[in-house]
Amino acid sequence: MNRSSDPNIGYGVNITAVPEGATKPLSITLANPVGLYMDEVAANRITDDQDRPLSGWFKFVRGKKGYGLHAEFSPPPGDTRALADVLVDGEPLQSGAQIARLIQMVVYAATADLGAPMSPLHPPVFRACVPAGTDLSNLAKVNLSAGWNPDRTCMVQGADESPPINQADAYPELFALPAAGGAAPTRRRNFSSTRNA
Repeated sequence: MNRSSDPNIGYGVNITAVPEGATKPLSITLANPVGLYMDEVAANRITDDQDRPLSGWFKFVRGKKGYGLHAEFSPPPGDTRALADVLVDGEPLQSGAQIARLIQMVVYAATADLGAPMSPLHPPVFRACVPAGTDLSNLAKVNLSAGWNPDRTCMVQGADESPPINQADAYPELFALPAAGGAAPTRRRNFSSTRNA
């Protein structure tokens, strides 16, 4: 499973809907206006070469604290110091990424008690698409076909492998196995327990 979003965001939103010890969940959505916003910068970690904090240098030019969309970092009017005098965590400022790392980002969620039942929580599944019985501790020894395309799903491309990879075998956590002589397998949903900030 790959994800590009910050797992802390997922954790914070989830814990808002299902707080620790909850027996009933809240329904949740992103609050209006939907967005990922800048809240504030850790200004005490941005100083001049005399270790003095640079008050007023970080300014929102679009939005405001808590709802910032565009900010700039520059000396306020009348300040004689220049960007060459700036230290970030004691290191000379060389790129905007040093300051971006210090910006607290926020997303807002809205909740309501709509009487939904509690969903079963299961840990995330981290599993390669490999034949059943594969030793997952050393995937370097697993040889998939030379033309394996990671953009295709295990279900589609696994069927083309020799021997074929059955999706229910590759991901047993996602599929209930039938009882002997019983009904066909039923799919279980896998819920992540991470939360958003």
